Parts: sequence; structure tokens; C-alpha cells
Amino acid sequence: SQKHCVQTLKLTYVSIISDKAAELSAMWARVTAREREVEELKRENGDRPKLAFSAGLTSGFVGPFNTETTLVYTRVITNIGQAYTPTTGIFTAPVRGVYNFRFRAYDLNLRCTSNGVIMQLEKGDELFDSDYNHNIFSESNGSTLGLWRS
Repeated sequence: SQKHCVQTLKLTYVSIISDKAAELSAMWARVTAREREVEELKRENGDRPKLAFSAGLTSGFVGPFNTETTLVYTRVITNIGQAYTPTTGIFTAPVRGVYNFRFRAYDLNLRCTSNGVIMQLEKGDELFDSDYNHNIFSESNGSTLGLWRS
């Protein structure tokens, strides 16, 4: 009968709506959990220092030196976090962490070479670039990285 068909349709729709409501509730719970995770990550990472620096030589050539000399890159392009000191040429790690340093050098014929190093540093470790082989430097070619542990 028509009444039975209407009642069956109502039960079917109620069942479908109930299933969709359960799915929506589960999705809402997942979204809420992810929002909490994002907020927690923001709190955890919000107070970590942001670090980046880029520096170079102010003159074309430096050296030669008679003794081991720390190269001081006084042409600072950026120094977010102020971890690089342009008066001493020393980078001081403000927190324990993994740091990535990239280098680009040019020889007297303007041939470019680049390299990098990834280092685990402790808070207070100091990193510097020094003339080890008594070279003439152009944008840091031939130099050696040194590390002082605090």
C-alpha cells in the first residue's frame, strides 16, 4: 500500500541521514583533532629562533696571511636572528640543532664552485671560516671551517 511505501521511504531516508550524520560527526572529530595538533605545533615552534644569514667579502681579494686568520665577512646581506657577528666573522649557534651552511667561491679566473655542510651544533658552538693554507681569497675560496665547542 501507499502508506507502507511512504513509511519504508521514511525509514530509508532516516537510515541514510543517520549514517551521514555519523560520518559527518567522525569527520568533525578528525578536523577538530587536526586543529588541536596544528595549534600545538604552532606553540612548540613559535618560540624557536628563526635563523638565516648571508654574508660576503667587501673587497675582491683578501690575503695572503702569515698566520691562520679568521675570515670576516663584513658585507652582510641578511642576518635574521643575529647569530652571525660581522665584526668577528663568527656564527654562534643560539640553540642545539642541525644547521646547513652553503658556500660559493670564485677563483681568479671567475670560475665558480660551491659546496655545503650540514652540522649538528650545540647551543653556544661557534663556527668560523679561516685561512688555513695562507692563500689569497676571493669570495672565500680555499678556506676551512672551524668549530669551537663551548
